Amino acid sequence: MKRYICLLSSLFCLYSCSTNTVENEKVYVFDKNKVEELSAVQFPVASTIMLDSAISSTFPGNTNIMVDGDYIFCYTREFAHAFNKEGKYLNKIGNLGHGRGEYAQILDLTLNKKEKQVAIIDGGAVLMYDYNGEFLSKQKLESPFAAITYDDNDYWFASGNNSVCGDFELYKTDKEFKQYTTFIDRKFNIPIEEDNFGKGTILTYRNSFSHNIYHIKNGQASLACQISIPDMEIPESFANDDMMKVAMAMGTESFTLIRTFVENDDYIYMLLHEQVAGSEGLSMAFYHWIINKKTSEQKILRYDASMANTFHYNPQVLTSENNMLFVGYNDPTGTGEHETMCIYFVNLQQLFKGCSKN
Repeated sequence: MKRYICLLSSLFCLYSCSTNTVENEKVYVFDKNKVEELSAVQFPVASTIMLDSAISSTFPGNTNIMVDGDYIFCYTREFAHAFNKEGKYLNKIGNLGHGRGEYAQILDLTLNKKEKQVAIIDGGAVLMYDYNGEFLSKQKLESPFAAITYDDNDYWFASGNNSVCGDFELYKTDKEFKQYTTFIDRKFNIPIEEDNFGKGTILTYRNSFSHNIYHIKNGQASLACQISIPDMEIPESFANDDMMKVAMAMGTESFTLIRTFVENDDYIYMLLHEQVAGSEGLSMAFYHWIINKKTSEQKILRYDASMANTFHYNPQVLTSENNMLFVGYNDPTGTGEHETMCIYFVNLQQLFKGCSKN
């Protein structure tokens, strides 16, 4: 997952008018009275896929995945590989480089599941491949977008708060990458690379510096819900100050970021990153926050920074079967030395069984 702040290269861009819609907006409130402590051995893993160690043993612990049926695509900034659902290695998707069909880096990756194509965003371009890794085309973009997704009809891009992309957070384009529509006025000035688009069966968009969650459907981005974290909201100054002031303030303020948000018909899953500023410096905590949409029950599991190198910190995909897929090494210490990269299936319905706090 992309967990670092970076500056992107400068390009000029022009876009069509901005448009936003609103659904029946809900507000979910984070309640610390419902927090339970989590240890690594208590996390209920229902099943595991061990990826071919001949390839995956060199993967970093924060490797990303996308899933389509029998295909699993693993990717970082430097590579993309395809595996089957048993973990057998299939093929590579492109290569690092500057030649035909090569990328300088992978800022993000998405799947066109209808046409069985892989789209990789590399700064100001999108490279297209089939699932077998065959290079198809390279499309120039109007701006150096930070994240990409596909909704069966259009490609969507997140600006990553980069002012070079214009005054908006979210952009939609057709398959020809020529006509752009803009959504959501940009409020923040500090560029950040992250997984803006949720990998659930309901396609969502979010910005770590905002607690607004949007649904992407039928060519529109609709405000679906707001996340309220009392006394730990994003400081208002982050939306007004210049980039350098915000970067410095981030090291002295207390706040909570939503690092992952995924949703399906039954559940919402969030990974929260809490930063508390005190007299002895900063302290960090991480929370798994799961909401049962049908019963409104909640489960909040806290784990400390010592577990940040384990798979618990790398949630990736929420399936229609209510399985939350995490990625990491099968080493409880998180070092990954001489161990195997795995995909862990955590069933959210099972997670609620035996819940002591509702």
